Amino acid sequence: MMRFELLTAEDYVEVPWKNGRGMTSEIAREPRTGEEFDWRVSMAGITEDGPFSNFAGYNRVIVALDGAGFSLVHAEIDRSVLLGSLEPYEFSGDWATNCQLRGGPVRDFNVITARTRASARVEVAMGTRLHHFDCRGRVILAYCVRGALMAEPTTRVHAFVVAGETLRVDGADHVVVSGEDQESAAILVEIGLG
Repeated sequence: MMRFELLTAEDYVEVPWKNGRGMTSEIAREPRTGEEFDWRVSMAGITEDGPFSNFAGYNRVIVALDGAGFSLVHAEIDRSVLLGSLEPYEFSGDWATNCQLRGGPVRDFNVITARTRASARVEVAMGTRLHHFDCRGRVILAYCVRGALMAEPTTRVHAFVVAGETLRVDGADHVVVSGEDQESAAILVEIGLG
């Protein structure tokens, strides 16, 4: 059965970070409740330097939504990565990771998948280019960063998504997502199950 759901800020669920240093707005996750999950898509505000929560057994993708960006320092691999706005970066939730802000607070977008139960592909879409997704056995989420998005699955149901909203599509054969104009920006997430 196809699910074509528009999620707004009222639908997002505020939960504390695992390490207690902040709060996360869960946009979508499976299962919907409980400490463990197969996958989760969320946003968080980072207001100070400090450690990330440990997610052993999970893979993570993070994208800075605004601000001057930040550096992530991974102790195990002796590596530091500098991230600007709207640059997806994937890393292991097993790594001890410390965040260093570059110029004040930022908001970030996170995709976390249990390594043995799900996978994620994350891309940033700018402008009006069409993005086609084969949805069979996958969950597609399109988060609008700025401007607006248009989406249309093969059933001819249309969606119009504005900044701060997320479109979730399950069970469709195919969906097409594009920005309304050249100023539009979105984060597109494809969750593979199993």
